[in-house]
Amino acid sequence: MPKPAWHGSNSRRRSTTRNRAPAAVEIEAEAPAGFDESTIRVVRENATTLRFDEAGFDELGS
Repeated sequence: MPKPAWHGSNSRRRSTTRNRAPAAVEIEAEAPAGFDESTIRVVRENATTLRFDEAGFDELGS
C-alpha cells in the first residue's frame, strides 16, 4: 500500500556588504494513514508563505 509523503525544500542566500548567511531547509514527513485535507492545506499555505523552492505530496511505495 502506498504511503503518502510530503517533501519541501528552501535554499536562500542573504548577504550584506560584510556578512553572508546561507541557509537551507529540507523537510520530509510520512503518514501511513495519509494526511487529512486540513493538514495538506495548512502545509501548502505554509510552504508558500515560506517561499519554498519545491514542495508537494507524493505517494510512496510500501
